[in-house]
Amino acid sequence: MPPPAPACGDRPQPRESRVGSIDALRGVAILMVILVHVGQNVPRDSLFASWTPFGQYGVQLFFVLSAYSLCLSFARRPGGNDGYAAFMIKRYWRIAPMYYVALVFFFAVTWGLERRWPAGRFYTPTADYTSARVLANVLLAHSFVPSANNSIVPGGWSIATEFLFYAFFPFFLRLARWRPLLLVAVPAAALGVLALVLAWFSPSPGFGSGFAYCSLPNQLPCFAAGIALHLLRDSRLFTRALLAVGPLALFGLIKLHWLPWGWRVTPILCALAFGALVLGLGRLRLRDRGVLVHIGQCSYSIYCLHYFFVGLAVRPLARIAAGAGWNHTAIALAAFAFVAAGATLAASFTYRRIELPFIARGKRIAGRLGP
Repeated sequence: MPPPAPACGDRPQPRESRVGSIDALRGVAILMVILVHVGQNVPRDSLFASWTPFGQYGVQLFFVLSAYSLCLSFARRPGGNDGYAAFMIKRYWRIAPMYYVALVFFFAVTWGLERRWPAGRFYTPTADYTSARVLANVLLAHSFVPSANNSIVPGGWSIATEFLFYAFFPFFLRLARWRPLLLVAVPAAALGVLALVLAWFSPSPGFGSGFAYCSLPNQLPCFAAGIALHLLRDSRLFTRALLAVGPLALFGLIKLHWLPWGWRVTPILCALAFGALVLGLGRLRLRDRGVLVHIGQCSYSIYCLHYFFVGLAVRPLARIAAGAGWNHTAIALAAFAFVAAGATLAASFTYRRIELPFIARGKRIAGRLGP
């Protein structure tokens, strides 16, 4: 295939403030994900638990940021963009090694716990690690396999959805070179309609793990929003409209979240609400430092590992709190702080020792292919 079209835009961006804003928002996104998983394992009568379900939308914020940062990366690259093979190689080495570490890690931990406490249930039972499910996850193709989509690595569905988006991203850029609006309108409309048609006749899967909800067609509006933010950043009409619609979309998200069919439209509302958030925060001057920025830099490793800390402390702590009559909200906040701190500490190590070295290796391999 010929090399993809030039990036979404050619105007250079102020790197420090843009990257700092993106990393800070990634930090917000991963803290939202931790929030929902802690909330699922604490007493439901706490004030904390009543709001934690909205933390699941941290994944959609990740999707918006992923598409937006890819456009920024392409725009900063001198001399044109990578060929398709080089692009996919770099994307593979960016996410696959850490994902494989998480796959082996959760299997090993569960295997050890099951041997010690055979009657217990920890993460994904080792009996569910069938060859077909593991192979689908190794190939990062589990978005096509309902039984493997979210059953091996906790939260692994979003990794598969994102990797599938990578496969289409260069083609979207070719569309963008011709007509920027088509990049947003055509794929989002076609796949969105397909998703709604299929979803309408499928049982409601609920939020977070249903196969239809997790699919790329259903999540595509979030990716399209990230690309549109870059393509239309100079349009006053677009920016003003998005900043005006964003709060309304957030209100709609809160209201529709609880409805049985709400999952069919919440990705669209997330695209609008988080698009406005990225647009607004992107205007601030943020430096590439600070706790939230560091959490954002390590957010992928945190995402892969945080559920271990949820199982390590939150469930036992919730049981102790229930028996001792402790304040449930205080216990939930303490559990959230423990998971966030523990996962960030572990992720700081894996980010330096696993993510960064393999990212560099992917760039070297891709560099040998040429454009």
